[in-house]
Amino acid sequence: MKLTDIQDLGTSLFVRVPNTKTNRTFTVTDHFYNICKKYISNRNNVSQNLVFMQERHGKLKNQRVGINSFTKMGKDIASFLKLSN
Repeated sequence: MKLTDIQDLGTSLFVRVPNTKTNRTFTVTDHFYNICKKYISNRNNVSQNLVFMQERHGKLKNQRVGINSFTKMGKDIASFLKLSN
């Protein structure tokens, strides 16, 4: 998924999920909107247009997340943003 698949509506994000059997879209609102905005804004030193990037030692790498690493993305994003449980 690329950053171009996400549209910021001001108080929510409209997300299109590409390359699926059926067209999928969803909206991110409220508290999760703020978390997503923080994650996207912290990507300023990443040159790729991909949404999910690998995180190592508190920094984003210029490498996409593989399918086997995708399951732990929630935990990685929370630690990258320094969110509490």
